[in-house]
Amino acid sequence: MYNLKIITMKKILSLFTVLVLTLTSSAQVAFLQRTNSYPDESSEHPEQNAYQWFRDTYSASSDTILSIDEIKSGALLNTGVPRYKVLWVNVDAQGTAAWDDNLVGGSEVIRAIEAYVKAGGNLLLTKQAAWIVPKIGRMKYSNDTDYNPSWSNNTYAVGGDIWTINAMIGVGYTLRDARQHPIFDNMTKGSYNSYAHESFPLVGKVNRVDNNFIWTEMEPKAGGDTPNDNIATLNNFQSDWKCQVLAVWGQVRDYCAPAIVEFYPDGDYKGSIMTISSNAYQWGTSNYDDDIDKGYISNVQTLTSNALNYLSHGGVEYGYVLPYALSEIYTPGGEDNTYHPDYNAAKWFYKEYIEKDKGRFIHKGEAIPDGMKVLWINNDRSAYINVNSFYNDLGGDDFKNQLDTFVQDGGNLFLTKQATRLVKDIGRCSASLDYRMNGWQGKDDNSRYMTADFYALKDANENRVGFDRHDHPVYKDLSADDAWVTHNEKGQDVYCKWQLMDFTTANRRTDNNAIWENHWEGYAESDHLARATKFETDDTCRILGGYGHTTALDGAGFVEFLPTATYSGTVMALGLCTYQWGDNNSMVSRIENLTKGVLDYLNNGTDTYTRSVTPDNYGTICLPRASSATSGATFFRAFGKTAEGVVIEEVAALEAGKPYIFQATASTLTVTYTGAAVSAPDNSESNGLIGSF
Repeated sequence: MYNLKIITMKKILSLFTVLVLTLTSSAQVAFLQRTNSYPDESSEHPEQNAYQWFRDTYSASSDTILSIDEIKSGALLNTGVPRYKVLWVNVDAQGTAAWDDNLVGGSEVIRAIEAYVKAGGNLLLTKQAAWIVPKIGRMKYSNDTDYNPSWSNNTYAVGGDIWTINAMIGVGYTLRDARQHPIFDNMTKGSYNSYAHESFPLVGKVNRVDNNFIWTEMEPKAGGDTPNDNIATLNNFQSDWKCQVLAVWGQVRDYCAPAIVEFYPDGDYKGSIMTISSNAYQWGTSNYDDDIDKGYISNVQTLTSNALNYLSHGGVEYGYVLPYALSEIYTPGGEDNTYHPDYNAAKWFYKEYIEKDKGRFIHKGEAIPDGMKVLWINNDRSAYINVNSFYNDLGGDDFKNQLDTFVQDGGNLFLTKQATRLVKDIGRCSASLDYRMNGWQGKDDNSRYMTADFYALKDANENRVGFDRHDHPVYKDLSADDAWVTHNEKGQDVYCKWQLMDFTTANRRTDNNAIWENHWEGYAESDHLARATKFETDDTCRILGGYGHTTALDGAGFVEFLPTATYSGTVMALGLCTYQWGDNNSMVSRIENLTKGVLDYLNNGTDTYTRSVTPDNYGTICLPRASSATSGATFFRAFGKTAEGVVIEEVAALEAGKPYIFQATASTLTVTYTGAAVSAPDNSESNGLIGSF
């Protein structure tokens, strides 16, 4: 608490006390210490080593080690809200029964973990702890092996080969390649034991134990015995239990023996669960051997760190919809498989938003989380020339209805490539889209652009008019180097366009467009502004971009659908072929900058910030963008300190990321944004006032 002396024009106005805004961080990761005396596993100490590593690695005050008694006392939840983003439970107890609740403190702890996941907490379950999945009801539980992870219990012995995990699911059949999933980042990989495929080594020719806790019996809910080499085995398992298999035994080439599984939020279970339960996952002391054929503890540690990091980054500010498993995004076949356009978009979103606690993936069948501001749906699959296939993979009418409600309630959408069809599907646009799904084209050296200014259009009287949209905030991160100013074919009117692709003769690209080309049917010609104006008026939208090779609006491919009385949210639709995330696009950084501009714009609102306030009351404020005009309040900055308190002075405009005090003069405070957003508050000159967004 600070006493604040308000001084304006050298005159004391009043004296009051205000709570200082503080930057707070919630606890990230907790580790269940299931015993105070870890068993001696033939001098290997796997559980003790894992515990020691966690203690040494996660030493920040926001991470903690919990005892069984603490969990029984309610340490996982605070009035129904998870205290920790991730709980790691590791059980590697040799010589025990298949599963015994007492291994983690009894049924009371199991029920506490169940409540934690249902409240949104995330679990990392390693080795024998994988049995917690059916124990908490996330999968069907029975006393036989159906649906439960299979358990094997052996003794320690020196191995003669290297044990690995294989993320190339079905490498001998229809491949589901999960090697680029974030949990495998920075791990050593290669070909081992004469395998024809690449895999990740976790333990070498050391003293080790052959204990597995994996789903060797991949029973679907309906039962049945599907062969291991039939992809239906995998599809049914993943569909029935709302999960994704990320790795199997190192030697497996078909679809059996899931060794790493990610269970998505489902129904009452709002948290995610990841299991790493292969025999290869070993913290045994002998795995620390430096010999290249023996010690792979660094891979075990990296895999664990990646999994904890992946599970702990689940913010709800931004969402990216995955209409299919992440492992499928970059393995659809054909040249999509070569250039990974969809996967690159998802990977960038993970690095830019999920890792920074600002976003999360929304999986097929999962409800859109409450409080989410921006949802991005992208699809650039030549395999989906039939756009209905993509729509069905999203979840069909159920997802459409959910999306409709999301936008009506104020949620904002960014729809790219084939996903632009959802604008019409949810009823936000009356005009039909035109699809030119031409797939991968021949190699050429033609560059591709997107125009944002339309000066070559004509009005009904043949006057050359147009409109300029290149200053729209979505383009804020495109630099001057990205823009070319050129003339139309008659050398009269200039317009601005951005080069977003520059393919050479060595590369190919798609010519897939999902845009509005015929919105003017029966209304003027292609170079008349009237047709564009009618489209914008009829559907309450703004055309922000089109084909880069024309100044006439015969390809409205980037459109902003503004809020209406029915739809409180904004929808951005970008379906131009120019927008490509393929590996062979040397200018993909410009695609990234444009995407970030759109997502940030949708999150920050159009150009204003409003807040309901009580007249004459005081408050604090810190905004991510600068402002040129304010109303509804008088604003002050902390100017200095005296023995009596903090001196403040009135300001007319607000800087981005700076903390301010305000006195409300009306019931609504309004700030008009002018500048680009900053990523974090700047408290360097706040004189004791600490701001957070």
